[in-house]
Amino acid sequence: TVRAVPDGPRLRYEKIADFLTTDDAWFRPIAIHFGPDGALYLVDWYNRIISHNEVPRTHPDRDKTRGRIWRLTYDGMDRDKTTPHMNNETAAQLVTHLGHPNGWWRDTAQRLLVLKQDKTVVPTLLAMAKTNTTNQLARIHAIWTLEGLNSFDSATARLLMKDSDPQIRIQAI
Repeated sequence: TVRAVPDGPRLRYEKIADFLTTDDAWFRPIAIHFGPDGALYLVDWYNRIISHNEVPRTHPDRDKTRGRIWRLTYDGMDRDKTTPHMNNETAAQLVTHLGHPNGWWRDTAQRLLVLKQDKTVVPTLLAMAKTNTTNQLARIHAIWTLEGLNSFDSATARLLMKDSDPQIRIQAI
């Protein structure tokens, strides 16, 4: 595992301890996703065969019944027991999730806003994107939601390219 560390105008890369190790020879992590509860979920193919092309599809060791999903947390992590029901929320309600501390909530709210194509929230999103006192992540999600709603105009982009926050300037570009 490698960590990028700012070093003046460049990044320096440091080797750090592996995040996850195992002695289980069948462990095959194939996907990771954050969940609405803040945990990291790891999909484990759990198979003796490493590669799809290693043995014929009819080989008896090719397992099609095993697989595991691991829920990874850190010691002392409080589990968010809030059950999301965002599919039933209005566009205005979804906008409130763009500043949620959990990225799953922000990403899901943004995706649903873009899918709904409800442009009644454009003024609110523009205000979020332009306001320096708004949470940085909410501002970034507001920018990209505006883009998904075909409502991110060049005047807003020019304004945000002058923002004091470098991450907002990057998103505006």
